[in-house]
Formats: sequence, structure tokens, C-alpha cells
Amino acid sequence: AMAICLHSRIASRVLLLLKEFYIRTPLDMYKSVYSIPWEDIIPDDGYFSIVTSIDTRTITNTHFAGQKCKDAIVDRIRKHRSRRPDSGAEKDKTVLFLYWHDNKGAIYIDMSGTPLHRRGYRLNPWQAPMRENLAAAVISATKWDPYSMPFVNPMCGSGTLAIEAALMASDTAPGSLHKNFGFMHVFGYDKDFWRNLLLDAMNTRRVCESTRIFASDIHPGAVRIARENAKE
Repeated sequence: AMAICLHSRIASRVLLLLKEFYIRTPLDMYKSVYSIPWEDIIPDDGYFSIVTSIDTRTITNTHFAGQKCKDAIVDRIRKHRSRRPDSGAEKDKTVLFLYWHDNKGAIYIDMSGTPLHRRGYRLNPWQAPMRENLAAAVISATKWDPYSMPFVNPMCGSGTLAIEAALMASDTAPGSLHKNFGFMHVFGYDKDFWRNLLLDAMNTRRVCESTRIFASDIHPGAVRIARENAKE
């Protein structure tokens, strides 16, 4: 999961499945979630949030489903540790993903936490920005060879396509621009292993003296913003 978060250019999330279950009612979901040993996953002095994908006739309020899921986790940790982690809407610590469609349920750890398309270099998104991972997917769908073809990005806006092309040409791991991931906030996170992954990624970067990337826009403000984002 760490390696995917570091190297994937196209993924938005990396989800680690904890459990699948059959559910009909909110109580079924509560019991299934409660049965997971959360005390071995989330620190009792930590913080977690829940993202949901709900499509069932059993309930119409997705917020209620997320609340019942949160209650199950908190109750389990409090029983085993006498303390409970905080929870809320922020996605900068432990992030969990609850899936409930018809009678099928599952819960995952979101190992990425913040969506991976938020690389961190886009200081200003300008107007109608393209997501960074979508830009990488568009480039990957072409026949562009960075070592024999120029890359031309007219109407560049904030420069996302051109910047993603530069990251690809130089073999820069997109996740190396991130400072925070969801996997950093669960038990089992190995700092030394992550540090070694980062070091390996940095050592495989290439200097592309022959690669030519052109970005232009009719609006001077867009060019200025694209320059700032590229510098970042």
C-alpha cells in the first residue's frame, strides 16, 4: 500500500479491506464493525474520520450510517483501552471507508487518506482545473515518448498536464510530493520502511536533458500561475 501511494500516478485512493459482511439493518452493520479489533488498528489518542458509499433502501441518511459506524469503533476501543480516539470530518489522520450497497457491506482503511490526485504542487488551481491523476491518465493514453517527442500543452491553465508530463519523464514518484498519508496514522506503520521507499524513489529519478515540454496560454495570469506551480 505504501508503494502504491508513492508511485501510482492514476489512483485516487488505496483501500485496504478489513472485513466484508452481509447486513440488512444499521444494527447488523454496527455489530459487524464492532467485531473488528480496532484497538489494534487506531491509537486511542488518535483521530479518525469515515467516508461512506451508501446505496440501500434500509436507510436514507448516509450521515446516520457513518455515525453508527463511528459509534461501533469508539465503543470497541473504549471497552479495550478505557479511552477513545477523537473523530470528525478532517481527512488528515486515520481515514476509514464504509461501503454499504443493498445487503453487501465492507469496511476499509483508506491508506492514502487525502486523495492522491492532490499532489501538493498546485498552489493555485486557476479556472476549471483538471485533476492531477486524470491529467496523468490522459498522457498515459497517448503515444508520447518523452525521449523522442516534444510535449505541447496549449491552453495550459495552471499547467497540470505539462507538470505531470515532467514528473513522468523524470520518473519522479508523485507520492514523494506528499507529506501525509492515511497509513501513517494506524498501528503497524513502519517509518524506516517508508523512508527507504522514498530514498529508492529519489535515487531512480532521471535528469531529462533531451525532453522538451512547452506550455502556453493566451491569459497572462494562467502563465504566471503555471510557472509558480511548476516551480513548486
